[in-house]
Amino acid sequence: MTGGVYPHFHAFRYTDDTGMQDLAPHLLASNGVALNSAGNVVGRALFGPDVYSPDHDPYDAFLYTYPAGILDLHDVIDPSSGWS
Repeated sequence: MTGGVYPHFHAFRYTDDTGMQDLAPHLLASNGVALNSAGNVVGRALFGPDVYSPDHDPYDAFLYTYPAGILDLHDVIDPSSGWS
């Protein structure tokens, strides 16, 4: 773990089948903010390096689904759509 300026925390979810599950153990930080009845989680995660900049939030939105796992929404949204 690096000594960056952002807190390092992890999104978890619980199911009877898997128990407590860290959704992104390979990332420095993730924060789940909503869960639906299918077990999908949305939130934000630190996919890149923990680099401080007053003009840039290093966290990206994510979607977690089973079995796909955690997806950076930047990787699934068409860049020509105008969304970021």
